[in-house]
Amino acid sequence: MINLRLRQIPTLLMMLFLAACGAFADKHESIGGTGMLVVDTNPEPIKNKLNVYDSMARATKYNIDAEGRRLYRKAKSDTNKSEDYFDEGVGKLQQVAKALDFAITYATINLSSNNIFADNYVYETAARDLALEAIVTHNKAWFAKKNERALKKWEAQEQKIINLIDEKEKRNGSLVNEEYDYRKNQVVALMRLQEIKDGLVAEVSEYADLVKSGPLSPVLEGRKFYALENFDNDYSIVLFQETAYRNRKEFALLKEVENSLSFSQLRRNISNRYSPVSRLDVNGKTIEFDVYEDELYQKAKTVADNLVSAVNKYRKAKLPASEYLRVSAFEDLGVAVLTQVELYYQLVMQADVKYEEAIKAEANIRKEIARLEKIRRITNDDKLALFNAKITLLKLERQKAKISAERAKFLRALYFAGGLSPFKTDLLRQSDRSVAEALKKSFNADLSTMLAGVNAPIKEVSLIEGKTGWAQKPNWLEDVVASNGELLSPSFDASKKTMQLGAYLSKRNAEDDWARLKNKYSELRGYDPDFEVATVSGKEWFRLQIKAGAKELFNICNVMKNKGDDCLLK
Repeated sequence: MINLRLRQIPTLLMMLFLAACGAFADKHESIGGTGMLVVDTNPEPIKNKLNVYDSMARATKYNIDAEGRRLYRKAKSDTNKSEDYFDEGVGKLQQVAKALDFAITYATINLSSNNIFADNYVYETAARDLALEAIVTHNKAWFAKKNERALKKWEAQEQKIINLIDEKEKRNGSLVNEEYDYRKNQVVALMRLQEIKDGLVAEVSEYADLVKSGPLSPVLEGRKFYALENFDNDYSIVLFQETAYRNRKEFALLKEVENSLSFSQLRRNISNRYSPVSRLDVNGKTIEFDVYEDELYQKAKTVADNLVSAVNKYRKAKLPASEYLRVSAFEDLGVAVLTQVELYYQLVMQADVKYEEAIKAEANIRKEIARLEKIRRITNDDKLALFNAKITLLKLERQKAKISAERAKFLRALYFAGGLSPFKTDLLRQSDRSVAEALKKSFNADLSTMLAGVNAPIKEVSLIEGKTGWAQKPNWLEDVVASNGELLSPSFDASKKTMQLGAYLSKRNAEDDWARLKNKYSELRGYDPDFEVATVSGKEWFRLQIKAGAKELFNICNVMKNKGDDCLLK
């Protein structure tokens, strides 16, 4: 087998070279070589309003060279660990998403044997990162500028109250205790308002730096883009994973190695090698609870760590061992890409939940403001309560706008993870308007084409079994038989004797889904459903479960997962 692999290496490298040259025939400047610029860094003057596509275009064009080189240097470093790229300023899933994103980039660049492919991959990855950053920074600046004039007027009105109290103190020589307390608390509230204003000014400055607007203060448009689009329930995690398998460049490389994996085998690898994660479908929407977030975080972190470790082993090895390690690392890369899809899908769903919570909080504070404004004989305490309530409302509005922008970012990150790839170095040499129009077209026409392509059957390459997970061990079949089936997967847990099939807002929905699942899976027909009632975040959920022996449930859950349905063993 070793001699066979050695003979195949020159052919394999030539195939990679030809494939990469065919895919990236545009004018090329090497990141690691000549140091030439990819695009002109002299920004075009801003003539009209900037919408979010304009911002994405400018952020990408005028930062791509520096960001591309930075990413390339990181990817070629010999000391990489996935946790080095965690962003501590965001939520857990966002933290691990950043680490997994880099692990995939690191692996692809170092597993590729063609420099042209690697350079273009770096530029396209850096461009996507910049475009996603522009989505959020554009929204922050838009919100700040939209509220700028009203905030100045409001601040002046509240400062006038303090000035009047100061004048009264000068006239009378002193104030009553109530007035001293009122002035002190009014000053504190004004400081809170000033803190928000300073933050908004900083966000406008951050945006201007990203899009290279210079001293100008461009007029921004952003309302339409940030509307919460209806996420088609037919767009499942599996659908995006399948589009990734069809369209991602990582899989184009993967298919060049001898033991390329089929899409179904890649999904089985995830189930076999990593503990199952609970994905609870609630009336067609996926809801994350704390336990789910922790499980997905740990899974994604483990996937990222394993991928970086596999690539590091390959980089340090010599032939013939290095070629075997390269194939193994490619398998880890395929698992990582599908996990990345799941991660961004769940971030979109999580943003939906957070947005709904923000709307409720905003509605409650508006009711309180309305109540305070109706008081006829308003006291100083009431005035302060009203002032602070309005500050709280402003913070909630700002938070809601941020969640909306983050959802837009995660949704487009999901499209990118699914294989949407609008960025090419030739595109970035065009005018700002041409780049913006190309991005807008890609997020519509190209995306629709990509998703529609899933209806066609996948032409999967052949797979040589026994190269992943527990099957890597010698005599694995004999070991499984000897262990009475308990070695089938490291995720098997004899203590898990309950299988959850979903959680629902009404018992009727749970009953309907049980009827559907029982009709689809003959394995379920001998069991009675258990509808457990649980209260989560103030809502009552009906958990559809069955109870049986751990081995029975494990086998049923595997059958369901292989056919696209989810289950949770607990």
